[in-house]
Amino acid sequence: MPSNVISRKTVREALAVLIDTKFSSDWDVFNYKVKDFGGKARNIVVASAGSLRSITGAQAVESDSGFRFRIYVFVLYADDAQSWTAQNSEDALDGAEKDLTDLCNDNQSGTYWNRLYFYSESEAAEIIDEGGKRFRREILYVRTEKYS
Repeated sequence: MPSNVISRKTVREALAVLIDTKFSSDWDVFNYKVKDFGGKARNIVVASAGSLRSITGAQAVESDSGFRFRIYVFVLYADDAQSWTAQNSEDALDGAEKDLTDLCNDNQSGTYWNRLYFYSESEAAEIIDEGGKRFRREILYVRTEKYS
């Protein structure tokens, strides 16, 4: 019987859909890296970060799939035209981190994974996007595991 392991693309897209349903319409959620957020103050990007495929049985069809993803949270630093302050930015970043933690805790198993969890501490920083806007950015590291 030929191998037919789960696609990392399928899992990445499912994770992005799950995040999109959790967050309000104030947030844009992307299942790929983007260059420009089009002025949106709150954005989340789900990006592939690696795989581990283990054959756990005597046949190739008995393989487990572990995928790593980086979830990027981008929050505009400040924008007077939108009455968006540095405090709004920090509050939104902290709120997103909490909501993403709740999402992972509440969805540890699902259609495309048997485990969903953070595998490392997050990293927050300030960055400037290609359009010249300053953003607060936090990277959260998640892993999914699908057992055969």
